[in-house]
Amino acid sequence: MPWRSKPSLTSEEARQLHYQALVIDAQQPGATSGFLFTEKMRTNLEEYVARGMSRDEAVLLMAEAVVREIQTSPSAGDEYLDIWKKSGVTVACATYSGAEPISRAFERAVKRIAQAHAIVSALDGEIS
Repeated sequence: MPWRSKPSLTSEEARQLHYQALVIDAQQPGATSGFLFTEKMRTNLEEYVARGMSRDEAVLLMAEAVVREIQTSPSAGDEYLDIWKKSGVTVACATYSGAEPISRAFERAVKRIAQAHAIVSALDGEIS
């Protein structure tokens, strides 16, 4: 493809194309573990840091906090959905296994899948 010195679409045309297209996010796990960050979650994270908690420990607790916030706070659920709508993503693909020690990989993957399922369930048909 030849180099173009001038964009073929304006910023507004590109934005329109993005919102009309099928947009697939293949890095979706961030949406179930770090997408939402409410004030309550910020306070919890500050507490974890003050207690000297490791990053790995805090990440697990924060992923659980995302689910709790969406399940218990209508405003958190609305904020989460608004982030998805603004992103323009229409399909999300997730891999819930990762660079875990083999002794914890299965348990961690099952937990992440359960958390994603809980978020979808809490949003009552808004996403599926």
